[in-house]
Amino acid sequence: MSVAEPIAATLPPTGSHSASPAPSGSRRLGGQFSIDLSIILVTFNSWSYVQRCLQLLPSACSGAMSEIIVIDNGSRDGTPERILQEFPDVTVVRLAQNVGFAAANNRGMIASRGRHVLLLNSDTEPAPESLTQLVKFLDDHLHVGIVAPRLLNTDGTDQGTARSFSGPLDAVLGRTSLVTKWFPNNLRARRTLYS
Repeated sequence: MSVAEPIAATLPPTGSHSASPAPSGSRRLGGQFSIDLSIILVTFNSWSYVQRCLQLLPSACSGAMSEIIVIDNGSRDGTPERILQEFPDVTVVRLAQNVGFAAANNRGMIASRGRHVLLLNSDTEPAPESLTQLVKFLDDHLHVGIVAPRLLNTDGTDQGTARSFSGPLDAVLGRTSLVTKWFPNNLRARRTLYS
């Protein structure tokens, strides 16, 4: 993962904008949050992926106070034990069974204490300072509520994960339609996928 230009969603203007309210259980030091970024990773029997991701996160967060919360969805391959042994600063929440990706992320957000929360797939390989750049972008643009990094494939090509809102024609001409399979470069399919 690399951050070239953050992709952001803006919030509607309000009377005055102040810093986000403290998440439940958040600690403040000198009137400030003590954690800039809470990173939530969900894992299920994926030690090799989560290990690589956890190895890269310190350089990706360089200069930002962060916490890492791994939600283990009932792994049976020893993933939570390995994380605790190799990464003692990581918080591991063990679930008895696989509750699914969304529910596990919700558990992570409940446990988080940071000003910002990042839902990060465990197979991500974040580039140095990439997450620090996202935090800086949010801090510099208080009207922005959501930001995402540019995602790259291992060969450096863009994954094209940002999309426009779909409309009725997308069912017929969209990225996953039969017409697009026959005519992969149709303008409608290309328009919905930003790079």
